[in-house]
Amino acid sequence: MLDKNEVYSMPGSVETAMVRSFMKTFMIGIRKRDAQCDCVKNFYVRALSTDGAYKVGMTLVAGEGYLVDQVVSPGTEGYGLESTCDCVIDSDGDVVSYPNGNVF
Repeated sequence: MLDKNEVYSMPGSVETAMVRSFMKTFMIGIRKRDAQCDCVKNFYVRALSTDGAYKVGMTLVAGEGYLVDQVVSPGTEGYGLESTCDCVIDSDGDVVSYPNGNVF
């Protein structure tokens, strides 16, 4: 799995210093392809655009059963914020919904 302390770029690509200076660090949210809830784990990638960040993310996680759920540009409201998952998952991996809205 990916390391949360690293910033990734397209595997196998070679960028000059000039091209690298135009790249931004995007936050991508990834989740399991067959996940029962919408919770994501955030990682950071370097790219020129949101489309490029999505391609980098999909390249990094494609063979591991994950998908890129969101791409957040630097400077937007949610950039850098870690969201907590409020889904309750039982031992079978199913999302449990309680009548009180999962508040204990």
